[in-house]
Amino acid sequence: MKFKRILNLIFQCSHLIKPFIYQNILFIFLTQLIVGLTLITPLILRYLIDNILTMKNWDLFPKFILMMSLALVISRVLSLATNIIYNRFAVNIEEKARNDLLSSILKKNMQFFNEVDEGDLVDRLMRSPEQLHTIPSLYAERLLSSIATIIVVFIIIIKIHSKMALFSIIVTPLFLVLYIRSRKLFYEQVREARQESASLTNFYLSTIRNIKHVKNMVYEEYEKEISDKSNRVLKKLGIKYSLTGAIVNNSVQILTKLNQLGVLIYGSILVNNEKMSIGTLVAFYSYLELLYTPVVSIIQTLTELNSSIVGMERYLEYYNENQEENFLDGLSFEPQDMSIEFKEVSFSYGKKEILRNLSFSIDHAEKVLLVGKSGIGKTTIISLLKRFYQYESGSIKIGDLNIESYNLRELRKNIMYVTQDSFFSPVSLRDNFKKVNPNITESEIIDALNKAHIYDDIFNSDKEGLETILTRNGDNFSGGQKRRISMAMVFASNAPIIILDEPFVGLDRSTTDKIWDNLKKEVRNKTVLVIDHNFRDTDYFNKVLEFDKDKILRIKV
Repeated sequence: MKFKRILNLIFQCSHLIKPFIYQNILFIFLTQLIVGLTLITPLILRYLIDNILTMKNWDLFPKFILMMSLALVISRVLSLATNIIYNRFAVNIEEKARNDLLSSILKKNMQFFNEVDEGDLVDRLMRSPEQLHTIPSLYAERLLSSIATIIVVFIIIIKIHSKMALFSIIVTPLFLVLYIRSRKLFYEQVREARQESASLTNFYLSTIRNIKHVKNMVYEEYEKEISDKSNRVLKKLGIKYSLTGAIVNNSVQILTKLNQLGVLIYGSILVNNEKMSIGTLVAFYSYLELLYTPVVSIIQTLTELNSSIVGMERYLEYYNENQEENFLDGLSFEPQDMSIEFKEVSFSYGKKEILRNLSFSIDHAEKVLLVGKSGIGKTTIISLLKRFYQYESGSIKIGDLNIESYNLRELRKNIMYVTQDSFFSPVSLRDNFKKVNPNITESEIIDALNKAHIYDDIFNSDKEGLETILTRNGDNFSGGQKRRISMAMVFASNAPIIILDEPFVGLDRSTTDKIWDNLKKEVRNKTVLVIDHNFRDTDYFNKVLEFDKDKILRIKV
């Protein structure tokens, strides 16, 4: 049952493995060569015993040393090669798995994000990909190598000789020197990799926490680009510290094997001087090989296999097309009439009813104020208009068409929605404006900054003008500055529909009045919906849509 389960998981993950399958095949092939070289060792020993020691033909002794040295060194070189190949195979799959899973998650609708825990999502993005390569590669190799070794090697007779035992630990100081020299380097490389991993984790958390903003600004592809870039850095760091570890480990192995060769040479001298029997020499060498190692390896592999199965299943649980938004189909967003109509719309969050048979209309280029108590459903109206959620009944139209008729990406791009929380991409101020309006010029950006009364805050000694980098949440600016930058992006936007959710929160009255006067001129030919229950200039609006405690919309003209 478990075997079928494993095969099924591998099949489902085959799209991740196929691009790098030759690396995996080469890895497994080279490890079997190492096993073969290990199993040749008894034949070389037999050559030593039968052709040199017994026959006392010491002219062949250099040939034996050469054969044994080659077998040991080639084995270690192959081991180093397999470490490098496997680590490349592993990090390649991890990189692709993370990027593919993030792409799948970004396509999910908001209902999905309401149902899952963000920490669980991040764990699946960061931890689960680490398990995907172990079964088809590492564990398969361990089982093949261990079983092959156990079949051939069936008895080890341990005999201890005190002087040879002392001789066998002669390389211990070298181990200490190697460890001390490599410890700091390895620590720094691992620390750097983990820091990058932590940064990537923070990015994923921020993306998931702000998924509505990502979808609002249609930043899905940009989020994926940042992930790809960070993953490439993490991949390089992973290769670097894995290579350091492989070199250290294999250096220890080479020293160990060469020490075993020294023990063998020393034992041969003792045999020649009739101070040790040939049987004792062979038994001691066999002891050093540790027959139980493959047995332990099989037990560890079978135990660790369960962890890998869980990791693969957790990865695949979210890597699917369930609850995905459709960005491919739909009509181009080109309505001449930017009117908005809600007709008998109902919507619930789970079992909690938010809207029931809601109806209202906003004419083309009309200016509307939406007011009501917090939590009564104002923001929900916008979420339905931008198709963050699917309403249960009724219809929502822009122009003559239902919003579901339009291409989802174009629909969202053409509705400029400034939320209560400021959200920016972690790039320069200029690039943030380019994402709102790809064709905007530098002079138009500066004009937008002036209209939002944020220009002087950007072009001062503490900032770098349009090259100023905005952090993810704009933490290098104050709350009021972030709000004004958000308003500047409204001035920069070409979207025909503007929605502002408490646009001037955190701003003083004088600044609010100046920005509002500029904004009224800017949006003269656009459809505007403002959500704010304390807005002072109510006379500007053509309509005031008000929710009362019964959630029935009252329309004041």
